[in-house]
Amino acid sequence: MKKLSEFISPENVLIELTGSDSESAIKELAGTFENVNRDVIVERVLHRESMDSTAIGHGIAFPHARIETGKGLTIAVGKSSKGIDFNAFDKKPVNLVFLVVWQPSTPILFTQLFSSLIKNFRKQDFRNRILSAKNKVEMIELLATIKIKVIEEAEAEIVCTASILRKLQDLERKRMGLKRKSPKLEKELETLRSDVNGDYLSRFDRLMKRYGTAIVDVADGVCQGCYMNLSTGLKNQIKYRNHVYICENCSRFIALKED
Repeated sequence: MKKLSEFISPENVLIELTGSDSESAIKELAGTFENVNRDVIVERVLHRESMDSTAIGHGIAFPHARIETGKGLTIAVGKSSKGIDFNAFDKKPVNLVFLVVWQPSTPILFTQLFSSLIKNFRKQDFRNRILSAKNKVEMIELLATIKIKVIEEAEAEIVCTASILRKLQDLERKRMGLKRKSPKLEKELETLRSDVNGDYLSRFDRLMKRYGTAIVDVADGVCQGCYMNLSTGLKNQIKYRNHVYICENCSRFIALKED
């Protein structure tokens, strides 16, 4: 187990962010990084943010990008008492921002970090304690209570949201309809594909080739790709709107229909 504080230096902690929007917050946090190309980080993170907000609810945002930095994880964290507009799905302002840059060679470490943050920040008491921290030392002491389980890749939980797969599917369909390559579209595809675990990405590509669709809705316990009823066990698992599951019949990715 590792402590989250092992990946965060005091200079990467901002007790009060000055900006009021996601772009200014990302630039401010990236400015705390040393010995990296900050411009490249900002460009990649903002491009990723333009495709799908990284606000995860409860006033937390997790902007990130996969970039070669020479380190496994590079993290900066900042608070905002007035709140920042991150185009969150719950429409609420963000008060705590984690900016994460991770090595292409360490996707599992990133996955474990994401899982640990979700687990801890679901607790309102913990969120309140973090937001009440008066200085960097207090903030880092609280972050030290978050443990990251370092496990083998085969055991790792996969972070792959339905919204990312749906956007990737839309872009792939758009590319199929073009007569010539679009550099802008190719860059968008590259950015999205970098956020998907390799095993899921391979399955996605196979499904697109086979069916022309890789992810479909679930409605009333029925896969909208093959129109077969899901098993009772799988129906009981499908509770969260942005989580991804796999149809037992057609093997497509399935998720609850977006509002």
